[in-house]
Amino acid sequence: MDWTWGFPPLGVFGFIIAIVFIGSLFNYLKAKSAHETIRDLAGNGHPIDPELYKSLDAEGGANNGSGMVTGGAVTFVIGAAVFLGAIPFGLAVDDTEVTQIFQAMGTITALIGGGIFLVGLIKAMVVRAASPKD
Repeated sequence: MDWTWGFPPLGVFGFIIAIVFIGSLFNYLKAKSAHETIRDLAGNGHPIDPELYKSLDAEGGANNGSGMVTGGAVTFVIGAAVFLGAIPFGLAVDDTEVTQIFQAMGTITALIGGGIFLVGLIKAMVVRAASPKD
């Protein structure tokens, strides 16, 4: 019985999961550090500028959805690159199944990126509509 058939797909998807996990971990650590800094400033009696809070939200895209729009666009482009890159890669190894597998992975990635992009756009429109007019 050959057990090697399952390792390449697990390696590819495991790599993708690891990238997402590492990115999420660094975002969490960055936010945690910023919040600890604000907590220390408040604990020591220093005044905290309201613009500091706005910059924290805007940096992560939490306020207006811009982070989701950017992330969705990047994910979509990566999916498209995997889809298109599968053709020369499949020709290089002379295996059409490899091409089909990578095109499927690229399609799924691009669809996920497109979904994130659309949700970010909708969130940006809702935030813009709900914001007070000057």
